[in-house]
Amino acid sequence: MTDKAYATYGTQFAGIYDDLFPQNTITSSDIAWLASHLSRTPGRIVELGAGTGRVAIPLAEHLADTDALERFHAVDISPDMIAHLDERNTGRIISVVADITTWTPPAENDLILCVCATLPMILDPDEQRATIDAAARSLAPGGRLIIEVHHDAFVRNLHNQTPDAVIAVPYPGHRQVLVSFLHLEDPHWDVEHRWIDDTEMTIAAERSRLTAVDELTAWSTNNGLHRVGVYGSLSGTPLEPTSPVAVAVFERPTDS
Repeated sequence: MTDKAYATYGTQFAGIYDDLFPQNTITSSDIAWLASHLSRTPGRIVELGAGTGRVAIPLAEHLADTDALERFHAVDISPDMIAHLDERNTGRIISVVADITTWTPPAENDLILCVCATLPMILDPDEQRATIDAAARSLAPGGRLIIEVHHDAFVRNLHNQTPDAVIAVPYPGHRQVLVSFLHLEDPHWDVEHRWIDDTEMTIAAERSRLTAVDELTAWSTNNGLHRVGVYGSLSGTPLEPTSPVAVAVFERPTDS
């Protein structure tokens, strides 16, 4: 796989993404917690790596219903993913097909999201840093950047000092199961999925770079942001050793 392996994610996953990650896996608590980070309303929001809109759509709807949304850009490199997002877009989201490592966000944003382990799929740390640089520059004073990554300690513990592991997750549908073959060659984590839906099987693979919160903190503070906190979910629960993800929140000081 090349360092631009993330560019093929949408082609592989667009047809099954909403089966693997149903819309109801983003809860009202998640949306309320994300919305609470807006320092002013109506707010200007960007989501980097928005996919099919699993986060963007309910968040935009929630904010619009409370007159708290000025604009919302949802960006993804995959036209296939954005097409699925636009099927449910009621006009409250400006969808953009672009590579987030080179895309320039609009100015004066109040909240930028890079969640669902989007940043780790960028394998080149220089490109990861460039993505954070651009996001940080576009924040308004008091604006916040929220980044969700795989919890690196959890992943390493999951492998228990062996490079390979297998996980099977049954789904509530009729004869549906996700079988994932994991291979860790630190810092790279390869996951090959087999989505089985009754008699049909879809194979899709992804590669991530385990990205530590300390790296995110160094890149963000270099851009004048300060770290607000680190959490174990998009609803702001504490980060525990058993948390599969780590969520870091950074803020542009109001006097910057």
